[in-house]
Amino acid sequence: TGTNTKATTTVAFTTTNVQVAVSPQSIIADGNSTSTITATVLDSMGKPVADGTVVRFLTSLGTIKSPSTTFQGTAQSTLKSATQPGTARVVVEVLDADSKVIARNDATFIDFTAGPATLIAIAPATCNIRGLDVVGAATSLIVSLKDRYGNPVRDGTVVHFTSNKGTVQGTAVTQQGIATVFFRSNGGEDGNNGTPPKNGIALVRATTTTSAPASTLESRVESTTGDNTVLYDETTIILSGPAVSSGMTLQLGSTSVRVGTANRDPGVINFTLIVLDENANFVVNGTSVTVTANQGTVATSGGTVDGCQASVVTGTYTAPTVEAGFAGGTDRITATVGFASTSATIQLLP
Repeated sequence: TGTNTKATTTVAFTTTNVQVAVSPQSIIADGNSTSTITATVLDSMGKPVADGTVVRFLTSLGTIKSPSTTFQGTAQSTLKSATQPGTARVVVEVLDADSKVIARNDATFIDFTAGPATLIAIAPATCNIRGLDVVGAATSLIVSLKDRYGNPVRDGTVVHFTSNKGTVQGTAVTQQGIATVFFRSNGGEDGNNGTPPKNGIALVRATTTTSAPASTLESRVESTTGDNTVLYDETTIILSGPAVSSGMTLQLGSTSVRVGTANRDPGVINFTLIVLDENANFVVNGTSVTVTANQGTVATSGGTVDGCQASVVTGTYTAPTVEAGFAGGTDRITATVGFASTSATIQLLP
């Protein structure tokens, strides 16, 4: 007779494959937007692993729910964005009963992009250009757009430009949150009806359309249509002309000074020259100025300084040195800018 023997063998299937899918691939960096991470875990036979297999989710940016367990071979987690743009590197690991990693996927990447604009700011690279009497005097205009967390908005955001004088490019798109266009003068025309500017000041407006909630907006609102809001900011550019005599003021630290003698150094007076154009606007920075005196000597700081908040030249007047017996007199100090000039009298004391 024979004996029938039944043998039972247990075969352990090792996890060998983790497939990861994400949806969506890009989310807003607002601390609330989410992307779903789905891990499909297969054994060495290509079949779903047992329900309850532990799957761990790791991220380099943002926050992610972890761990999770499989059901019918899949496990899911949710990645929540950070408030700064960047790329989250997500890694999925499969653990065994002893919490050892038995499988790991290649990294999956999810982009966090800046949110819609809440702030728009415009400024000229040069606040004052010789545009009153010069055609084509130019300066660039720089616009910065940021979201509610101070992040530069996404590339390609459209900015529109208008100006009441001169010529400005109509639109530009952002790159790293910045859009730049050029403004050019029309040489004394306001660009609309050919009349000279009344004040020599160009007002430039920049606008952008955003879907950001009203409660988050930091800039002024031009209009609102449905969920879209037009934000704007404005800046001015001085379209200055040449100096005029009526716009020049010579301010002396004192109107009298002692002359020098063989036994005494001459006195010194500080002065400030203010230079304006026909519209009482500051002239451009670096405008050449000549200051002379009939008898004494003059030293200046050079051309005009600033052009945005002032247009001034500072300097010193040094009294002449005279022979003994000088009874007193006057000197004349004269400042000249192009065809414009002004002067002042200084009393010379013995």
